Amino acid sequence: MAYALLVCVLGMSTLDKVALSRHARHTPSRRLVLECAALAAACALAPPCAADDDDAEFSKQAYRAGRLFNLGQYAEAEEAWARITRAYPSRALGWQNLATVELVNAASGLELLELPARGEAAARLEVAVAHFRTATKLRPAAAPDALALNGEGNALGLLGDYAAALAAYRSAADVADRDFEDIPRANAALTLLQLGQAAEGAKAAEAIVRRDPAFVDGFAIVAACRWVQGDRLAAEAALRRLCAEPTFCALYTAGTDAVRGRWPPRAIAAWSDLLERSQAGATLAARP
Repeated sequence: MAYALLVCVLGMSTLDKVALSRHARHTPSRRLVLECAALAAACALAPPCAADDDDAEFSKQAYRAGRLFNLGQYAEAEEAWARITRAYPSRALGWQNLATVELVNAASGLELLELPARGEAAARLEVAVAHFRTATKLRPAAAPDALALNGEGNALGLLGDYAAALAAYRSAADVADRDFEDIPRANAALTLLQLGQAAEGAKAAEAIVRRDPAFVDGFAIVAACRWVQGDRLAAEAALRRLCAEPTFCALYTAGTDAVRGRWPPRAIAAWSDLLERSQAGATLAARP
């Protein structure tokens, strides 16, 4: 869907996560999924992931697999991470990176407005979910990984299991660092809207932008949720807040391209309707 479902990163630097959370959201559009996963694969081999540095061979193989991903060789990267999990089945990092690449490859070509995924794509997503869960089980119960949980939510969302996706996003948000938590919280808000709980989705998104006014996608989510509720004034107020930054205003009011591939179907439809039927949407879209 869109979902915010899509930030399925395995490990980013603080700077990368802040930059990502400032610019958009996180769901499974291939474009964003790829961007997120690329950050993850690269960081998985960086100093923050030094838990594996005592095993030179593991680190060497992980580096090669990450390199394949960063070169856009996603099928080869999936094969490489699969080999790593067979050789090192107790390494959570291997399973998490494998699941991320599986999610990327399964989402390739999916039309998010035609979810849930079916056929081969659905089967591959189910495998990705299982591998995200394997990674989580291999970690200490007291130290779950927010990125793995968010990735699991992304895969579940593409499968149309929104209730399970919501639970995964909430779990991710509960354990996420402050510089990453906006992403699973935004994904949860979008999933609430997809589940028909627009009021709860709006409240969740409003909490995000109160904490982090620079998270522009949060204002868009508030606007979409309030529009679905029939609260035109609140929806247009949120849209105007988003448009305080001209660059983002132009991007978001040009149509649904800014959210398509990242948001779930109901949220995309709400955004389209808001832009077409609201006075603020028409005025801001016409602004030079």
